[in-house]
Amino acid sequence: MRKFDFRLERLLRLRNHLERLGRIELLQEEGRLAEWVDGKEFLEQELSDTSQSLAPKRGARWKGREQGERVHYYERVESLLTATRQELEKQEEKVSESRKRLVERSRNKRTVEALKERQWETWRQEAEREELAELDEIGQRKREWGSERGSVMVTALLLILTIGLGYLCFSTWNSWIRSGDVGQPILRAPFDRLAQNRVEEQLLTFQNDQRVRRQKLER
Repeated sequence: MRKFDFRLERLLRLRNHLERLGRIELLQEEGRLAEWVDGKEFLEQELSDTSQSLAPKRGARWKGREQGERVHYYERVESLLTATRQELEKQEEKVSESRKRLVERSRNKRTVEALKERQWETWRQEAEREELAELDEIGQRKREWGSERGSVMVTALLLILTIGLGYLCFSTWNSWIRSGDVGQPILRAPFDRLAQNRVEEQLLTFQNDQRVRRQKLER
């Protein structure tokens, strides 16, 4: 079975890389957002403290210059807070866009991953079918080999039995022929007929010899 080969592997690696970059980018943008949030909270607290310090304590009066400096500082903090809030909104948009890009990159990567998983599953099923087919073929060969071996063994056994029975029959018939005694009546009949024929032939030969002798004497 050939090794699994996904033709879009390079594209999948590229999309994995882009997704990792997207995650890094999102973390960086979220870090900047956290800094702007901290700055906004600091300026809000500073503005609140400055606002309270503008009101003189009971029984005290601020000098004109000192009062002017506090007002000027308050205005600067207020201006910075306004700018910080604007930058914070921009940063929130950047985080949102970065998150959207990451979602899109993750979706694109997942699309290729799903295709790879489907192709791998198809490959796995084909590999299992081929493996089962090979096992079935091996089993069939073993059965055929066992059947052929059994057939050869049966044939050899029948041949041995045939030779043995033939030899036994030959020995038995030979023994009967030599002894002239056949044990079974049904088997003795051929030998009786053969013996009778031989006796008749010898008697006929003897009669012919006697006839020839008489003829010679008469001459």
